[in-house]
Amino acid sequence: MERTATEIRRIRSWFYEIHSAEYQSGEMFERFLAAYPAYASTLPLSRRRAMDFPFLDTYLDWAGAAKIPRCLLAAHTRKLRVDQYANPHSESRDSLRTTTEVEQARAAVLEYFGATPEEYTVIFTCNTTGALRLVGESYPFGPHQGYVYLRDNHNSVLGIREYAHRREAEVMVAGIHHGSLRLDGISLEGCLNMVPRGLFVFPAQSNFSGVQHCLDWIPRAQRTGWDVLLDASAFVTANRLDLGIYKPQFVALSFYKMFGYPTGIGCLIARHEALEKLERPWFAGGTIGGWHVPAQGPAAFEDGTVDFLGIPAVTIGLTYLETVGLQLVHDRCKALTGWLLEQFLTMCHTNGRRLVELYGPGDTEERGATITFNFRDPDGRMIDERVVIQAANKHGISLRTGCFCNPGCGEVAFGVDEQKLAELADPEVSAEMTIRERLDFLGLESGGAIRVSLGGVSTFADVEQFLRFAGSFCDATPTGSDLPVRTHC
Repeated sequence: MERTATEIRRIRSWFYEIHSAEYQSGEMFERFLAAYPAYASTLPLSRRRAMDFPFLDTYLDWAGAAKIPRCLLAAHTRKLRVDQYANPHSESRDSLRTTTEVEQARAAVLEYFGATPEEYTVIFTCNTTGALRLVGESYPFGPHQGYVYLRDNHNSVLGIREYAHRREAEVMVAGIHHGSLRLDGISLEGCLNMVPRGLFVFPAQSNFSGVQHCLDWIPRAQRTGWDVLLDASAFVTANRLDLGIYKPQFVALSFYKMFGYPTGIGCLIARHEALEKLERPWFAGGTIGGWHVPAQGPAAFEDGTVDFLGIPAVTIGLTYLETVGLQLVHDRCKALTGWLLEQFLTMCHTNGRRLVELYGPGDTEERGATITFNFRDPDGRMIDERVVIQAANKHGISLRTGCFCNPGCGEVAFGVDEQKLAELADPEVSAEMTIRERLDFLGLESGGAIRVSLGGVSTFADVEQFLRFAGSFCDATPTGSDLPVRTHC
């Protein structure tokens, strides 16, 4: 949409009013706005930040957890203070009020994701991992069932693999490309055609690299008889998942990734006919005589009493996202990610060596607002990520370091030799090794990487502060002091 000169001046004035304390010059912002004009329409989010996140520092770990909007917390606290709730497994007035709140939350989740109650149901879990485990432990794996997953996945997906192995299902892992870390379509096609139909699991967005894997694989796999479990946890933070268009059998997610609170509630969104396939290995009711009648609906899959005091915050949080506007969040994240990548990847030491080693795409095409990398010193040696996070803490910048609970993607990103990895799996080889010795055995320079991730109220100021911080490593050879002993990646 074309904007008049008056509108542009008003937008700039508004922006500087909100962020005047963070800027000495607006020249860089002018360049950014010229390169990403769509950002102008997202400036209401800057005002939202001022209202709902008044004490937010330079927070760059939105992929780890969203921050809690003050209005969400206030609305939930007000509801708990005014309304009385009780265990829903009763017919008392307070129990019936609780049941109503829980069912309203289920309906709100379905509506937000474009699903109908005739086709889908919502099962509340403790988080995404709980939803994935529920499917893994209940899916009817067997010698004539297959399990396929991507090399790029959260650790919880590897947990499902163990259920498949124990029931003698055929298990295959589809590859991703070194460099781009994108899905290898030929590899995945081969896996889906090579083993008996069963369960196919993949993330809509990588929590390691930010790569967004094509959702068209959902109907492609389903047409050949596969059930699809979509890990949507990283994707739904800044993207609309429409279950009216894409219809996986199962979707797993956590609400704190979307709006920060509550931290102990996630859900499994499941198609009714897919739930009928699941066979839970245990139940929480029955008789001493050894028989039981299974519960019906979501109660058959929820582990006892749900967090009925926390669940009203889910409805409030989804309403908050609709009020904020998910498209604005998406547009802002894309603009800031694009600018950060452009500036970041041009950083060099005086001798011409690049400062940044990026893992994953260097542009915003089919990627989210998660950027993973390491710094290298002027001699090309990798700077320990523990040094970087120590420095970031001193500058008031929140980052994430490590492997991000995604070892497969890390192995591809770091170029780990698969033969060496197989040797390390032998307890006789690795039993007495320290983490540092295992890294040396694999030829790895570091035990992890650095991850920056943006959210809906991230600002140009956040990105600029991070870029200034990154620039402080140019021509530097920091070694760090008092680094903790590595006990994990």
